Amino acid sequence: IHLEAADDQTRRIEYTRAIARLYEEQVRDLDAAFLWYGKLFREDPADGQTRDQLARLAGTLSAWRPLAEVYQAYLDDQTGDSDPATLEVLRTAAAIYDQRLHEVDRAKECYRRLLTADPNDAAAFGLLEAMLLRAERWADLLEVYREAADGSLDMGRKKDLLFKMSRIHEEALGEQKEAISTYREI
Repeated sequence: IHLEAADDQTRRIEYTRAIARLYEEQVRDLDAAFLWYGKLFREDPADGQTRDQLARLAGTLSAWRPLAEVYQAYLDDQTGDSDPATLEVLRTAAAIYDQRLHEVDRAKECYRRLLTADPNDAAAFGLLEAMLLRAERWADLLEVYREAADGSLDMGRKKDLLFKMSRIHEEALGEQKEAISTYREI
C-alpha cells in the first residue's frame, strides 16, 4: 500500500528495497526477491548495489536469462548510450550474453553499442574480438576490424588490424585475392 501511494522516487526506491530484502531474508523466496530487485533496478539503474544483488541472485538461481531480460528491457528503453549507468549495464549484459548464455549476436550488439559510445574502449573491443574468434564468426570479425581500421588515426593500430584482416581472408576463409588486396592497404 505504501509503495503504490509513494509519489516520489526516493520513497518508492526505499519501499521496493525493503520488499526485496524481506523476500530474501525473511520469507527466503529468492525468486520473488530477484523480481523485486529487478523492479528496484528499473527505479534506479545507476545503483551498483542493486546490480550486484541481481547478479548474486542470478548466480544462485541460475537465472542468467531473466537477468539479461531485465537489463535488455532497460537498454531497449534508452535513447542514448552515454550515461555511465547505461554503459555499465551494456558491459554487464554483453558479458552475460557472451559467457553465460552464449548468444553471440546479442553480445555483439552490446559490445558494438559500447564501441559506438567510445570507439577507443579497448576492453570492449578486446572482448568482442575474443568472442568472435571463439565463435569463428569471420565475416563479423572482418566488419569489426574494418570499422576500427577506418576509424583509427593511429597508423600502427590500423596496420595491425589490416594484417589481422588479411590473415582471416587467407587462412580462415581461403580468399587469396581479398588477402592480397588487404595486404596492399598496409
